[in-house]
Amino acid sequence: RNPDKTHIVMGNHDFSFIDWFKPGGEDRNSFMWNQGLSDTVNQLGNKGSEYATRLEKATDFVIHAGPYVCCHADYNWAPHEKRFNPGTHLWARINAETHKKYDGPIMLSGHTPMPLDRMDLINPRTGKLMAKFLDGGCVFGPGPQYTLRAMCLETGEVFEHETIDYIK
Repeated sequence: RNPDKTHIVMGNHDFSFIDWFKPGGEDRNSFMWNQGLSDTVNQLGNKGSEYATRLEKATDFVIHAGPYVCCHADYNWAPHEKRFNPGTHLWARINAETHKKYDGPIMLSGHTPMPLDRMDLINPRTGKLMAKFLDGGCVFGPGPQYTLRAMCLETGEVFEHETIDYIK
């Protein structure tokens, strides 16, 4: 409804899907084949390459939004990382020990499923909120312990919905 307010952050599964259709991509991403990539490629059939091209143009690795930085897995914030490292954004995991010197915007991250009562990560050095884990584990199946989670960037309100078997 609001395409100017909707932003898509690139995740590791998206990246592998897009790369699948590039020269050598099947070999580079074979490890993802049994982690959902086969389902996506097979469901899209001969439209897969076209969709991958559209998805690549529509996504960003990082989105800066007010006091937040939206990233899939982590945000390469470390001063020693002078250049952009997509691997950090796609695969690394945020944790209090590796990020104890972090003093940037609040990271909104997926990739690491957390229950609602553990979604806030506080920096042990500063006591400030450093990250919110928005992945409620919905990929693991239906049931009240697995949720689809979203956050309104304007209000900070978090929304959850129990995962269901299918959508009609």
